[in-house]
Amino acid sequence: MKHLIFTAKYNRLISNNEILSIFHGACEKANAHIRRSIEYSFFPGGFTAVVILAESHASIHTWPETGLIRVDFFSCSMSPNFDDFTDYFRESGFIVNKVDILER
Repeated sequence: MKHLIFTAKYNRLISNNEILSIFHGACEKANAHIRRSIEYSFFPGGFTAVVILAESHASIHTWPETGLIRVDFFSCSMSPNFDDFTDYFRESGFIVNKVDILER
């Protein structure tokens, strides 16, 4: 099993729907297979989404007051490509700070 964790910053106004679209796109780019997605918007700001994957699960949490996101991606198989997943966020304008990949 592998566990990817990273924090990223965004420097522009971005909607929860756009963040969700990027999150789902990154899963697809990494060759992960989304089975279900659950989202929650906090008031006055903040957003969390969790996707159940055929391979395990992933989550994203936002802090709009600081422009930060935190992403966790767990995989029980070797098929998802964590580099492609992280690169998709970079290509979407996020500044990915620290990436940790842990073997479980």
